[in-house]
Amino acid sequence: MSEALGRNTNAGQSYEGSATMTRRIVERIEITASPERVFEALTDPAQLLAWWGDRASFPSTEWRLDPRVGGKWLSRWRGPGGASFALGGEIIELVSPRLLVYSWWDERYPGLPPTTVRYELASTAAGTLVTVTHDGFDGVRADFDDYNGGWSTVMRRLRAHRSTCLTPSRRVPRSRKPGAA
Repeated sequence: MSEALGRNTNAGQSYEGSATMTRRIVERIEITASPERVFEALTDPAQLLAWWGDRASFPSTEWRLDPRVGGKWLSRWRGPGGASFALGGEIIELVSPRLLVYSWWDERYPGLPPTTVRYELASTAAGTLVTVTHDGFDGVRADFDDYNGGWSTVMRRLRAHRSTCLTPSRRVPRSRKPGAA
């Protein structure tokens, strides 16, 4: 049996799936800001509220994030038609400014297990290459299809936000890994 059942590459986005591995969404984008500034944009609730969502059609109304392993995150949204919902999870790994991994649950899909989102940041000559991987969609079609198109939009919004990523607003611990003191 072939390992790869599907792979789609579209404007930096790909999804992967096989009979033996987790279906995942992978998005890569280069941002003209340092890894430190991009990491801050991914972990500062005020910045997340500013850039992650379409204020006109799909606004984020609240962001909370405790940037430490075991810390919780929560965001609230208003979807088309005014329906409200929450997303949230727990920080699994945090290595500033290179890695952020957290669990992800979506109250629109009750009863489904949490998935995992992983941001990897790498320095480039132009700034930072951001790779986001969202996986854990085994046997779950509805939310996979919903998210498959969304991550490219999220990454474009992060890149557009880069101009406000230039001044640090707070410090994030340099490195925290599971089991670290």
